[in-house]
Amino acid sequence: MWDRTTGFGRWHYIIKRSLHFVRGSRLLSLGSNNASIEIHLLRAGAVKEVVVYERDKDYASQGQFLLAACEWADNAKYNLRYVLADMQEAVNVEGGFDCAMALCSLYYLSEHDMRRVVEAISKRSPRFILQCNIREGIGREESDQYRRASQEFAIELLRGAGFDDISITAPKGFSRPLVEGCRGVESI
Repeated sequence: MWDRTTGFGRWHYIIKRSLHFVRGSRLLSLGSNNASIEIHLLRAGAVKEVVVYERDKDYASQGQFLLAACEWADNAKYNLRYVLADMQEAVNVEGGFDCAMALCSLYYLSEHDMRRVVEAISKRSPRFILQCNIREGIGREESDQYRRASQEFAIELLRGAGFDDISITAPKGFSRPLVEGCRGVESI
């Protein structure tokens, strides 16, 4: 639970300190498992609405439970909506978003599908945050996943979709850097 690479640990170690959101913004999250980061963003008032794409119904159920528990504990209602579907289906999401993010998830798609998703989302959001995983030798399903999970590939992917302002948050010794692409807005 407090591992700095996942869940609450990731929130406290890198997300909370590194990413700044415009209050009242709308967030699209791809492959977010139990949405603990997204719930933290809502609880902190950093965003007002989150649409989450998650294909695993067990993770979505965990997320709904976590959301209900936080709403009960905070005596508040948070605007988080799960779409139980593969993150590739987000290419069909309606409306615009202030930010999109895929934390350690997008690189599980093929390169072709990654490009298709990022290009489609770039038309709906001026900001996209990708979290990479640069650890080697962790038994990936296919060897090309190491390249697709790299910081260099994330930069190239975002630039290719028109995100011209790229920033990187990569604490020394941390294997999951954040790569943020912005288009037509100042980097935050």
